[in-house]
Amino acid sequence: MASKYSKRDGVWTFNCDGSGCHRNFEASEGNDFRMGWREATAAGWVNSVEYEGNIARWRHFCPECKKQMGD
Repeated sequence: MASKYSKRDGVWTFNCDGSGCHRNFEASEGNDFRMGWREATAAGWVNSVEYEGNIARWRHFCPECKKQMGD
């Protein structure tokens, strides 16, 4: 499954890609993508890239799922 992030009403939201996890992070209103992700990383979120053939898929993980991954 591809990572989920979206912008609604000027707010970037990142959804955790952990198995069965339903957590999400909402950045401050008006932030661009990079600033929104910077806020998420400051809150303990991480990302990784996975390749399927020549297609890169970014995945995002909340602090709890990050712990389960061994980080």
